[in-house]
Amino acid sequence: MGRAINKEIMEKDIKIMKQFNVNALRTSHYPNNPYMYDLCDRYGLYVIDEVNLETHGTWNYGQKEEENALPGSKPEWTDAVLSRCKSMFERDKNHPCIIIWSLGNESFGGENFRKMYRFFKDNDKSRIVHYEGIFHHRMYEDVSDIESQMYTRPWQIEEYAKNNPKKPHIMCEYTHSMGNSNGNLDAYYKLFRTYDVLQGGFVWDFKDQAILKKEGDISYLAYGGDFGDFPNDYDFSGNGLVFANGEVTPKFYEIKYWYADILFEDIKEGLVKIKNDYLFNNLNRYDIFITTTKNGEFIDEKCVTLDLEPGQTCQLEYDVVQKRYKDEEYIVTFTVKEKNETMYAPKGHEIKHHQVVLKPNALKIEKEENANTVNIDEEDKLITLSTEKVKVSLSKESGLLCEYIVNNKNILKEELKPYFWRSSTNNDRGFKNEINAVSWRNPEMNLVNIKIENYSKLVNLIVDVELDNGSTVTYIYSLDNNSKFKVQQILNPNRDLSIIPAISDMFMLKEEFKYITYYGRGEIENYWDKYKSAKIGLYNDIVSDEMVNYLQPQENGAKTDVRYLEIKNENGEGIKISGVPTFEFNISKYHPEDVEVADHFYKLKPLNKIVLRIIYKQMGIGGDDSWQALPHPEYILNPNKIYTLTYEIKPI
Repeated sequence: MGRAINKEIMEKDIKIMKQFNVNALRTSHYPNNPYMYDLCDRYGLYVIDEVNLETHGTWNYGQKEEENALPGSKPEWTDAVLSRCKSMFERDKNHPCIIIWSLGNESFGGENFRKMYRFFKDNDKSRIVHYEGIFHHRMYEDVSDIESQMYTRPWQIEEYAKNNPKKPHIMCEYTHSMGNSNGNLDAYYKLFRTYDVLQGGFVWDFKDQAILKKEGDISYLAYGGDFGDFPNDYDFSGNGLVFANGEVTPKFYEIKYWYADILFEDIKEGLVKIKNDYLFNNLNRYDIFITTTKNGEFIDEKCVTLDLEPGQTCQLEYDVVQKRYKDEEYIVTFTVKEKNETMYAPKGHEIKHHQVVLKPNALKIEKEENANTVNIDEEDKLITLSTEKVKVSLSKESGLLCEYIVNNKNILKEELKPYFWRSSTNNDRGFKNEINAVSWRNPEMNLVNIKIENYSKLVNLIVDVELDNGSTVTYIYSLDNNSKFKVQQILNPNRDLSIIPAISDMFMLKEEFKYITYYGRGEIENYWDKYKSAKIGLYNDIVSDEMVNYLQPQENGAKTDVRYLEIKNENGEGIKISGVPTFEFNISKYHPEDVEVADHFYKLKPLNKIVLRIIYKQMGIGGDDSWQALPHPEYILNPNKIYTLTYEIKPI
């Protein structure tokens, strides 16, 4: 028995595309099942129909090797490629969803492409023709009506747009979606919305290609090498916005956010501009909910409908709380939802959201501090600070925090330590970060000095540590008489080192502390360069649910813009970590370095502890490609400055 995709799966895929604001697909790199075109006609998706032609391995990028390329100008290939053009054309020509014919993929140039182009032009005056390969062989510029490129950087396509472009531009492949990817989409979409000549692009690709494999009682999605096959392309089939089992990945939500044709722009407090960027839809088909929250808690909501034709803009006023104190964060969230059930989505399906964070504007009289002092107890191996509610201890051997005791229970299983690594993503491996940045992976630490500053109601422990990569770390631990424990990690990197994967503190917590509440971006994973799809809100979860099961294990599940994180056991005991002003975190039952070396998640064994990283920043996820591109410069931690991670811990 072979394997095939049935019609139900195909229709489900099309519905998912529509739900996530996708409006076009490219049949890479061959014509699809005829039923797919029926679905695109019915549901409304533009299609680039592509000839079954790719000869990727017969030529080298940047080298003019037409004599080696296939089909090139070789007459012995002419009948074969024209036959493929004709069979695709005759089969598919009556599908209104098809707006562009494509001559194939990554096959360089040559006279045979001119003949293919001529075939489509002679037989169809209504559609344009696409071919990306001539980007590498400009002699055949005339065989494509479109300037088609793949994996071009944002600044490169902007240069094209600014310099008297002759053709509309399409990214036939971009934002390579391999594993945890699709960062810095904002850079592309700001350009797509600015320059009419930049027509958008096609994510590579929609769905992971993997096969369900059973080994005893275990079933898992298998890829290259899992079948005893060699050579193979390992997990390079895992480039999808959707997992092979049909489950939507978190990264697809970022695509959905930027694809939405409803645009918001903040004018001033209480006023927002909305643009209907659709070509056909009036916005009156949607409900717009305006919700106000205070520190994540619901305050008020109202619903409006806008009669706004395609291309039009309007300004919408909204209510704001007038007096806002510094410990009271108000957020106004606009959520656009389907007013009625559609062919592909239920009533209430969310199209787009936009959030406005209102800044504090009023002062509050602070409560007087209590008169208690902070106790200091110094022993041979420990320095301990304590109040009535909490006790913290520092190792005099390592300079690291080894105890945080609340309700007579030490929540730490191991010492808190600085951590500058993350499980390498597919993109990280692509630019060899696991090799280039190896000096940041568990550098040896040498304690230099511990200093105590006693101010009665506040005690500071200042710890200086040298790393064996030439960098230094200073910790300032501060406990006040209100039991607030403040931690500052100050990293002074060796300026000669590579980029820093992450700047964080790693806690090993006892495994009973598995319930979390956080106020920040969620509930899907989000990163420095991939966060717009994640709403700022109040979320509850269990540690085991924070993992994202990518085809190959890698960094996953992080949260950004976190105001606070509560970690509790089933009795509600635990700690609250607050940002100064915010932080990122990652929490799981697995150590990042165990995740990094596993080839499948089922091979990972949960630890008997909780691994929590409180993160200043980790470098962006990137995704311009997965074989050489770094994250964009603004999302890189360069070793050319001092970094400070600050947060506060209080008992619950």
